[in-house]
Amino acid sequence: DEEDEEDELNPRGGPYAELIAHLRRRGPSGLDAEIRALGPWDASTMTDDDAAELGDVLDFFAAEIPSGRNFEFVNALLAHFLRVHGGALQARESLRLKAEKVRGVAKATWKGVDVLLQEVRCALGFFGGVAGV
Repeated sequence: DEEDEEDELNPRGGPYAELIAHLRRRGPSGLDAEIRALGPWDASTMTDDDAAELGDVLDFFAAEIPSGRNFEFVNALLAHFLRVHGGALQARESLRLKAEKVRGVAKATWKGVDVLLQEVRCALGFFGGVAGV
């Protein structure tokens, strides 16, 4: 059943569940093609529709990153999206502002991950010290 497959590809749901499920079904070259198909081929020829499309993608990242759903997958998509479309994002003020928002939520989310990892490091240090005595 297609719905069961979608739940398996995106077990936590969310407003972008269908999009995430679609992207997870794609292989690396398919994901690359999907990302490259967004927006303009050249930042100097960007139309308002191209900018709106890139803005929608940035909104997706701003919503998905802090949710914690598909964390590694979404961050990998973001990294590739920025490599491909970074020039276009710099070309428009509205896109720069949205990119700054994504940067802020990503930074806050990674700070939370770092706190959790520090707790794990402390626990390992404690139990490692107990075992070493």
